[in-house]
Amino acid sequence: MKKSLLMILAAAAVFAGCQKEVKAPENVQLAAPKVIYADIDSDETKAGMDRYYDDGTSSYKYRHHWENGDVIYVYEGTNVTTYTCTNAAAGEFTETSTSTIPNGRSFTNCRAVYSTVGPVSVTANDKVSILNTDAYGGYVSSSDTPGYGNFMVASTDDGIHFRFVSQVGWVKLQLKGTKTVKSISMSKYGSGEEYEGRYEYDFSTDTYSFDESQGESLTLTLDSPIALDPDTPTDFYFAFPAMSYAGMSFEFAFDGGGYDYLSTAKTVVVNRNTVTPLAVKEVGFRSTLCSGVNFNVTLKSLAAGTTVSAGDADNLIKGIVFSLGETSPAATSVNLADSGKPIYATFDAGSGLITLHTAADIVTLNSECAEMFRQMTALESAAMLSQVARSKVGVISMFRGCASLESIDLSKLDVSEAISFSNMFNGCSALTGLDLSTLNTSSATTFTYMFGGCAALTSLDLRDSTRRRSRISVTCSTIAPPSPVSISAHPFSRTI
Repeated sequence: MKKSLLMILAAAAVFAGCQKEVKAPENVQLAAPKVIYADIDSDETKAGMDRYYDDGTSSYKYRHHWENGDVIYVYEGTNVTTYTCTNAAAGEFTETSTSTIPNGRSFTNCRAVYSTVGPVSVTANDKVSILNTDAYGGYVSSSDTPGYGNFMVASTDDGIHFRFVSQVGWVKLQLKGTKTVKSISMSKYGSGEEYEGRYEYDFSTDTYSFDESQGESLTLTLDSPIALDPDTPTDFYFAFPAMSYAGMSFEFAFDGGGYDYLSTAKTVVVNRNTVTPLAVKEVGFRSTLCSGVNFNVTLKSLAAGTTVSAGDADNLIKGIVFSLGETSPAATSVNLADSGKPIYATFDAGSGLITLHTAADIVTLNSECAEMFRQMTALESAAMLSQVARSKVGVISMFRGCASLESIDLSKLDVSEAISFSNMFNGCSALTGLDLSTLNTSSATTFTYMFGGCAALTSLDLRDSTRRRSRISVTCSTIAPPSPVSISAHPFSRTI
């Protein structure tokens, strides 16, 4: 027994002696320290904004710094440790909790991420989801509550000091008017813009990317409605992934009802940690046109110089356009507004052009648009429709008898509640092609003679871009042209 014990002790002594001589591999990471220090590069600073005033003046600048309470997530080995800033001036963060990485993956390099928005969670393929705009409404802030939407990554060799780099930028909107804003929606203007998504950081390649598969729009409800001033703009800041956007579109919903828009088709480049301002937008100056029948009768009577009815044919009006934002419109006695700012009409007999003048910068169609352009036989283009805001309308025989109509843009119409499209283009014998792919016709039940008399029609696009199933069934009672028609349709039925 004693002999066996002596052998065991001897073996232990030999093992211990060997242990002292073995050096740890260079890539072995030490346990996460209880306190770490975070540095922010002078040219790549924290994106969070905090106002401070200049020496007692009313002007202010933005500074970039840590704040007590900021959280850093450190990934090391198979653990993720949460550190909370306890000394902002020194960039000192203290460990508050440690947990095992959910999928059990082990990271060979010590990495840290910082974000004020959304959860931080490990995903597959050595990636971490950092900023999730789908889960957090604080992606926007007003001038009174700045500081949301930061995303920074850092790495270090010793696990003690971290140097952070910001990967988001800001877009500043300036709104003024008489309304109180309660929410703001963002949606893509062109192709490729996805505002609802998440950032992912790839530890294996030391790169970040923005996952654009989450959605094409993002609606943000403010913590409390913000009353605008009619003269002094209120600033709103949006945190965006640092990339180039083909355009941006915003919709503002007001407390008590109503909404307004701001869109830009110009390319907007969002740089890291940089504020990109957009133009000042006045909201609340809106007009709505009168009903379709009144619109029809008013314009025909203006052109003819005498009172006519909606059923009377008119061969004088060749085009209709808007002139928006006029502070002093060239007014006549004709007012086509149902509500909001007045909408006046003038007629140029030489060109056959109707111009609609209004001080409003946003115009919507009346929900009842039946007969709007009926029997305007000389009308070649209703360009005004491409100048109105997206409008919820019940379209019924809107262009019936427009024998000279050559083109029409219906992309601004919301027809999701319309139940009948009968005779909508009946008699439009000059139309050669129609793109109806933007129309959601899922509520409609009647399409009788929708394209009746469209003798020149050779191309018809019925694809529903909203991915809602349409009820349009192209039959002989819908269209009866003398020559074959190329129909692009899914998932529509088509029988000719």
